[in-house]
Amino acid sequence: MCCVDVVLADLEREFKMAHDKPRQLALQPKTGSSQRGPGLNGLIDALIASQHALVLLRRSRSNLEMCDRLDRLANRLTRILAELRKPKNA
Repeated sequence: MCCVDVVLADLEREFKMAHDKPRQLALQPKTGSSQRGPGLNGLIDALIASQHALVLLRRSRSNLEMCDRLDRLANRLTRILAELRKPKNA
């Protein structure tokens, strides 16, 4: 059996890298709020921007209850976006 030595500096470095570059990135809004177009595409862009804002807010919170609430809201937006993106004849 092999033995691995891990020092605190290694753990801190890996944690910082994982925190700075998460594997799952939030969708970035395409345009600013003043440039969103009308109709379905504008609504989708607004929902993506809202999702992004929720993710940023969630990352800044340490309160687990608030984090759970924000996660549920982000999941709802994901389901709404999936529904809006379905083909019309599906």
